[in-house]
Amino acid sequence: MDFRRFGTLLLLVATLPAWGQGGAVLRLPGPPPLALPNWLAPVAQARDQSAKAAPTEASSAYATSEPPAAVIAHYERQMRVAGISFQTRRDGTDTWIEALTPNAAGTVRVAELKGGTTVEVKYELKHDPPPGEPEHNVPPLFARTNPAGRVDLSGVWLFTHVNGRFEGTIVLTQAGSGLTGRWHTGKGKSEPDTAVSGYIDGSRVILTRFIDNNQQNYALTLSPDGNRLDGFGDGWFINHANLNMQRSAGTAPPRTAAPAAARTGDHLSFPPPRGTWKWAIQSVAVKRGSGIGYTSFYYEAATGRSVDQALSLPNGATIVGVFPDDCAFSVRDALGNSFGFRNEQEAKAKELSPGTWSLFPEKCGGVALFLK
Repeated sequence: MDFRRFGTLLLLVATLPAWGQGGAVLRLPGPPPLALPNWLAPVAQARDQSAKAAPTEASSAYATSEPPAAVIAHYERQMRVAGISFQTRRDGTDTWIEALTPNAAGTVRVAELKGGTTVEVKYELKHDPPPGEPEHNVPPLFARTNPAGRVDLSGVWLFTHVNGRFEGTIVLTQAGSGLTGRWHTGKGKSEPDTAVSGYIDGSRVILTRFIDNNQQNYALTLSPDGNRLDGFGDGWFINHANLNMQRSAGTAPPRTAAPAAARTGDHLSFPPPRGTWKWAIQSVAVKRGSGIGYTSFYYEAATGRSVDQALSLPNGATIVGVFPDDCAFSVRDALGNSFGFRNEQEAKAKELSPGTWSLFPEKCGGVALFLK
């Protein structure tokens, strides 16, 4: 090292004026402007485009000769391909598409214009609140808390759907503010049980139902007493269909109990109780183009952390539960070692060796794996 240059550098730093005392201030470059994600890309016929961007939000506006219905279909298609939960609602002559991801929120306003359509798009990152404030602005799949006194939605919910045409039960389990569950239709039609997942963000609850490779997305509002969920859904074979849910009495029933609404021969399962597991991994299969992709998160019970990456287990772990318990799935480590299981009974008590593990549902839309 040239110590003469080092001494000159120290002298230069020592002669810089103190913060707030005038003179030149050394400023580091800030974060780059935020870019709109691909699922908010405009239609191909967009014109008169304008855009604004800051480190935590971005917006754009444009006009197009496409009719509103085509524009709405364009954004809904992009969001479905990307596996984004969204809700489409109409307000007078305008249509709003509201989307939520674990770390961001996006809105699209579509308004009819003579001879075409105007579109306004906004995208903003969610941020951690200042110390001491509720963390309801951060809704990852397994998030950390919610503002309504740590509301726990775990348990059996009775539902009516499509103006009472269908009835049944939804069994939910909550880790942080992330939700996984099982949808059981008991009246209106006979169909296999399906997986659901989602999260609570304040008084708002987002649920996605997985029917084979198709999805239905519901935006619901939680009642002040925490015992009702009401809202609407769009997606596979439904359009702005109501979903009304009433909590069954008490908390989640024991794993051996079966809701009275279940038909003979039907099967409902329940996740392992809190305190019996250290980590929960949730993975959801989503349709992306012509293939299938996976969204995966893990939740750490001891710290309440939610992390959207594979789970590192330096000392390994034991499988203590699978939800739903009849879902076939596989686990794979970073070295390529893979193990498949047909259900919880086959997987329970199996040891995962030290490594970094990912989870993949195979014969269900989504699965949660509980480890200790």
